[in-house]
Amino acid sequence: MVGGKKILRLEGGNDLPDKPAGGRKSKPEHNVLVHGTIQTSPSPDAGKQHAAERKEDTAAHIAERDEDGRRETKKFRVEVVTLASVIIVAFLSFWQGYSAQRTADSAIVDQRPYVVVKNPGFSTPPGFVANQALSAAVTVTNIGRTPAIDVYDMVDLVYLPAPTPVPGEQVIVTQKRFTDVAFDTLAANERSSRIALKPLSAESDLAPQGEYFSANYGTTKLSQSEFEDVRSNNPVGGALFFVGLITYTDANNDAHRTEFCWYLISLDKEFWRRCKFHNIIR
Repeated sequence: MVGGKKILRLEGGNDLPDKPAGGRKSKPEHNVLVHGTIQTSPSPDAGKQHAAERKEDTAAHIAERDEDGRRETKKFRVEVVTLASVIIVAFLSFWQGYSAQRTADSAIVDQRPYVVVKNPGFSTPPGFVANQALSAAVTVTNIGRTPAIDVYDMVDLVYLPAPTPVPGEQVIVTQKRFTDVAFDTLAANERSSRIALKPLSAESDLAPQGEYFSANYGTTKLSQSEFEDVRSNNPVGGALFFVGLITYTDANNDAHRTEFCWYLISLDKEFWRRCKFHNIIR
């Protein structure tokens, strides 16, 4: 190697054994200087083979990714179907429970007792005069399919004096406030009476389609001016209200109540009009 160049030594002919001194001389050696480069790039065939291998690897990778994608898609679809199935089953279970509850509730509503009142009217002899005790009665009826248990009622005649005008307030609002107080009084009296009757084991059930009469105690009296006020049927004057509260239970020991409210609009013809409030069946 000389100066980065490879020197090849070429010998012409075969080596000859050494001759003794004084004999024929050996052939001279020839030194040849060769210039060139070493090729490191693959051969065309090797390049083609490498490209083919890369193409196969790429195709295999793409196929593997496609297979993974198909597996994920399949897995996702299975999860969606499973979730949908769970939701459907839950909905069906809820609907069945809801339907069963509605059926049970409908049966309870259909079979429970319903206590109502009808035919309000004065039980005092005709020919009302001022300062005379007034008494009114109603017919209490159970229109339900099962007995009303432990029935108790409180009824009363209450006089609403001519209200003092309140700016911006309608007369019906004043009437509502007045009857609210009247029903609070009825409820308090009903509770007191039940407490008094409980030690006596008082029982008062009402069979389906059974009925009875209930009346106030005849303690309501109208002065001459109040009597004339009611008789005149003045829209902004006084009014006579007939109110009542009935409480009872059913066979399941669920509590119920009925409220009624009428007011007299014609004393001579004894015509009662139903109030727009406190007429409930619960």
